Amino acid sequence: MTLFRSLMILGVALGSSTTSLGGNGFHQLDAWQLEDALETAQKELSDDHEDVEHLWLAARVQNARGHHLEAMSILQSLNDIPEAYRNIIDGPAYYADDSYVLESEHFRVRFRDKDEIVAYYAQEVLEKTYTRIGAVLQFYPAEGDEKIAVEIYPDARGLARATGLTVRQIETSGTIAVCKYHRLMIISPLATANGYGWADTLAHEFIHLVISKKSRNNVPIWLHEGIAKYYESSWRGEPGLALAPSSEKLLKEAVDNGGLITFDQMHPSMAKLPSQESAALAFAEVFTMIEFLNKRFGPQRIPKLLDDLAKTASLETSLRSIFGAKLATLEKNWRTYLKSRTFKTNTPSILKRVALVPDGQRPQEDRPIEEINEPEIQKFARLGELLETRGHTLAAKKEYQRAWEKSGSFYATLNYRYARLLLKEEAFPAAQRVLDQSLRRHPEDSDCRLLAGRLSLKQKMYDDAAEHYRFVLHQNPFNPEVHQALAAVALAQDDREAIERGQHFYNLASRPRPQREDRLPSNAIGTTGVHLLSSNWGKVEVVGVGTFQTPRMFVPLSPGVYQIQAAARPQTVQRITVEPETLQWVEIDAR
Repeated sequence: MTLFRSLMILGVALGSSTTSLGGNGFHQLDAWQLEDALETAQKELSDDHEDVEHLWLAARVQNARGHHLEAMSILQSLNDIPEAYRNIIDGPAYYADDSYVLESEHFRVRFRDKDEIVAYYAQEVLEKTYTRIGAVLQFYPAEGDEKIAVEIYPDARGLARATGLTVRQIETSGTIAVCKYHRLMIISPLATANGYGWADTLAHEFIHLVISKKSRNNVPIWLHEGIAKYYESSWRGEPGLALAPSSEKLLKEAVDNGGLITFDQMHPSMAKLPSQESAALAFAEVFTMIEFLNKRFGPQRIPKLLDDLAKTASLETSLRSIFGAKLATLEKNWRTYLKSRTFKTNTPSILKRVALVPDGQRPQEDRPIEEINEPEIQKFARLGELLETRGHTLAAKKEYQRAWEKSGSFYATLNYRYARLLLKEEAFPAAQRVLDQSLRRHPEDSDCRLLAGRLSLKQKMYDDAAEHYRFVLHQNPFNPEVHQALAAVALAQDDREAIERGQHFYNLASRPRPQREDRLPSNAIGTTGVHLLSSNWGKVEVVGVGTFQTPRMFVPLSPGVYQIQAAARPQTVQRITVEPETLQWVEIDAR
């Protein structure tokens, strides 16, 4: 096959084109039909081990399945591949050789060292999302044997390498997760200054996968993000709960000032918008578009729209079929809806920015009081903050009390500082009153949740304590106090497994992340050995040497006789002879 022909195939395989170039397996991948692409790739590679197109398809399929070292081994047999294409495979492999995997019923979660904490609790979040979103959108994407690959990267650079985004784009837009190449990928909360809502984020990215698979990847970005944002809260409650007050404020201002971001400006990715404010506004817009469609037409129309898009691949055709109107009409009606929509105005709306930090350098517990526009409240609050900083806690508490009584729990950071001092004095009833009022107004405030957990634990209200601490865990899982407290709850409830888990995670959270050299794993091409292939692309053991995920190319072996067996059929052993200076394909029947 000519180099030109090879690169044309590779180019089609990386895009979303459905032109005639490239094989059917590439089109299946473009349509997010991984299971079909896997079946095609298995057959084609078994028929011809040397064909460039078959090898590239195999590498891409394994990359989508999360088997990055195996994909990289296949890629090494392909010459003259442009760097951008090679990075799609090599990027995730930087983190694959020293990572671990936890598996639940429908997911395979890959992580490194301290992110075991996130991976463990992610299983529960993902499985709940799988069940509830499957029912809402009428689609379950992993009902066969193929589990969905989930990857937790230690920093922005890791996510950039795995997705093709730049670190600058990630930092500018506040992107902390991506669903791409049939995988869910997030940045570790340890890489952010104050954590982030990683549980909602994982649910959001999973919904993207459902949308892509159900529609055969025929959904524009604004609709993609709108559906994912609107339904991301489903794992923990009802859909439509994920619009933050800060985003509502941005949207209200944009409606009043005519500053809405157009749907075209959102293409090709929210991650490429110029600022975190722009991204927050765009998400608020598309969230309310789905909100409007559900209120006007009923919640069953969205899954029907995805089904129709899978058949027509035409947004205008599907919108007319499902909603009886073209996009311009629906957009006009949505803008009218926004003008009459009620926006939350009973809380200060400050955008919670995602701040990426290097090497897990996280700030201390002190949380500065937000900007207060009322001069008298501002005066009391700032004086209290100054006094507390200088160690005059009794005087600081009095100033906080004055500010709090005048503000009526309006300011979350003021509530937090006041309640924290009350807790230190063990003024539990007063602290409870402040926290109750604050969490009614600011239910998403993880700092006050942390204090509420402390208070409940001190009062031996163990179920309440666990609820508060688990809320904090879904924002900042690397706070050692959370795991120490959950272990204490488990001790009171005599749950030995939870006690050990809490102690283990406390130890993990308390120590720094191990240092690691940033390099690709060694996968040198030898001249003597085997290329391993099994009929089910499962694991194969070379007895006395090791176990390998197949297809795996360039397994170095010294000359001699070896026994090989598939993990799925250990009773069936195949003997092979390795000759000097030879590389041979060995195919094992694992059925």
